[in-house]
Amino acid sequence: VYNTKDVKTSIDSAIEKGKKRIFNLIECLPNPRFIPFEEIRTIDPDLMSFKNVNTFEDLVNAEKILKSRE
Repeated sequence: VYNTKDVKTSIDSAIEKGKKRIFNLIECLPNPRFIPFEEIRTIDPDLMSFKNVNTFEDLVNAEKILKSRE
């Protein structure tokens, strides 16, 4: 878990260092908080908050999942 304001200030630094993966960005954050999956599962049992949406097809699939849960 991280503060979005911290991301905005850290992202340029990460990119300048050639670090383009999300994990590399997290390494540049001042105070990320690591939360165990067991704790996250109490509010997100299927860990859907970690679903990647990188392509249009991924977006369509994510929208279908959201609609099915309404």
